[in-house]
Amino acid sequence: MIFLEWRASFSIDQRQPVIFKEPVCLPMRAWRKSWTRWVEIHEKPKDKKSMKRLFLAATAAGLLMTMNASATLVVDFNTSSDYRNSRAKDANTDTGDIWNYSDTIPLLDDVNGQSGKIYGGVITGWSVPQPDYNPWVLKNPNDGFVAHVTPPDKSGTQSATGAYLWVKSDFLEGTTEIVQLNPGDSITYDFNGMTGGNQEIRLIVKQGGITYISQWWTAGYTNVTKDPTETNWAVLDTTDYTWGDFSPLTLEAIEGAGVYYTLSVTGDQCLARIFDFQIDATVVPAPGTDELIVAYYPSAVDAQGARGPDITTLDGATWDYSDTAPLLDDSDETGQNGRIYGGVSTTWSVPQEHTPPMYDAPDGGFTVQVNPPDKTGTQLLKAVYLWNKADFLVGSSDIVQFNAGSHVSYNFSWVTADGSQRFRMVVKQGGVVYISEWTTASVGFGGANVTSAFTSTNWAVLNTTDYTWGTFAPVTFDDVEGVGLYSEVSRTNEQAATRLIAFEVEARVIPDEGGDDYSTWATANGIAGEPFDDDFNSDGITNGVAYGLGLSPTESSQPAGMLTGNTISFTKGAEAIANADVRWIIEISESLEAGSWSDAVTQDPGDATPTISYDLDPIPATPKKFARLKVLQAAP
Repeated sequence: MIFLEWRASFSIDQRQPVIFKEPVCLPMRAWRKSWTRWVEIHEKPKDKKSMKRLFLAATAAGLLMTMNASATLVVDFNTSSDYRNSRAKDANTDTGDIWNYSDTIPLLDDVNGQSGKIYGGVITGWSVPQPDYNPWVLKNPNDGFVAHVTPPDKSGTQSATGAYLWVKSDFLEGTTEIVQLNPGDSITYDFNGMTGGNQEIRLIVKQGGITYISQWWTAGYTNVTKDPTETNWAVLDTTDYTWGDFSPLTLEAIEGAGVYYTLSVTGDQCLARIFDFQIDATVVPAPGTDELIVAYYPSAVDAQGARGPDITTLDGATWDYSDTAPLLDDSDETGQNGRIYGGVSTTWSVPQEHTPPMYDAPDGGFTVQVNPPDKTGTQLLKAVYLWNKADFLVGSSDIVQFNAGSHVSYNFSWVTADGSQRFRMVVKQGGVVYISEWTTASVGFGGANVTSAFTSTNWAVLNTTDYTWGTFAPVTFDDVEGVGLYSEVSRTNEQAATRLIAFEVEARVIPDEGGDDYSTWATANGIAGEPFDDDFNSDGITNGVAYGLGLSPTESSQPAGMLTGNTISFTKGAEAIANADVRWIIEISESLEAGSWSDAVTQDPGDATPTISYDLDPIPATPKKFARLKVLQAAP
């Protein structure tokens, strides 16, 4: 993370100096935001372009800025004291075993150690066929994560190639903060043991779903630290660990990082043992604000009945799960967020006529009672309560995400059970309902709400028909559609009941700036807030033209068009076509002088033609003729 520090006063045109009595150290984005706010008040620039000029002028005018490298330790792997095997190999032969590369199934799941969940893959080999030999890929107590190829007959060549990846969803515990690798950030590793002398070690990163490998490499394997911005990168084929050409890569939103190695030994064992691995990176807070998005409290006005059960038998009643038909619709009363979706399943041991009461009691809470006349045996109550984004954001298209501070809190004023009650968090995203691995018996008696963070647990897909679930795994919640609570209580020879009196959710809300347009593209391509007519990377192509032609605004994109014979043509950007917010114009001139240009070809916003082109006069032509492309912003 880069910090800028104000150490002196500054002014523009010698007016209204800003004076800081003490040094003020702020993250760079916060620094510019604070400076921008001052300029808006005192200088009143007419547009963003003028603002940028003032910013540059202030810097040139003598604003003293010191840049200090600072980073967050996001990964700190060091072997813990227990023994742990890797996952099972995917292929084995007489001359080698393979653990296929995966960034979703851990190669090593040592969750007890720091950053102990390692993804990736390993390929091992030995040249003398030995059908019964199995190499080791495991974690030894206090000895590191080891790939060890030591067949009984070592007269040939033994080899090992591996890629180890630590993923953001683990080391940031599912938060939506952005991880960047900027100058001054670093990756450090210590293999502690590596045999052969001909080893090669490189860095790997995952970004945009693609795994890249560094051009930089070294044979050094102990206590090596590298700034990942000081090298080029190539796309890594994780099937056979090959790659193509290297080129610069801006590591602005990484999804994982790690290390690649390969080594071979003739006539002896082959060993690669990683002992420590650290990533110091820049963590950028996710955009938006932390807000209380759900605040349910019972109505103080009147009783509100829930909808009736969908199925009633002599030993149970079921309200089918639904996220479109509310269980309780108290939205027009004084209670906040009173429209609750979900489902309820109830059973009792003795067959009899019974419809469990479900209602919102005045000054009471949302109540469900399994209370048959004959309560001999066990009464069981399972329920999912869900609050939909469409309700709690009142139809807004803003995006709801979970970060480290996002949490749920709830309070039941009444739970009748034999101590078997269990409660879990529920989240809906992408049309799928997830249930938390976190669970508790706490109900919140005495007025103290039970609180849990969304990012501190793993999640499983919830079957909303029978309230069962499968394997728990990390989930990043970056577009939440609903939040809620799962409860399960049972009681023998008495009623089983719950009464929810408080439910709150705090999460990150990111404002929706409208439909996809130039601004959306600029944010996605690393130039958020940069004006349409500016040239962010100074390659002679403005940001707007780069958008209109689908080019990179951060890397040089010359030439922008093609001349084939006498025809000049430009390929239009798919996003600009789809967003229908620009107009493409080819202009011609005979002199290049100002005022000499005239429109030759125009394509309006939404024109789905993939290219725009113009036929120049055959050479020699009299007079000379020049052509250029303009891309103009238009309202979508």
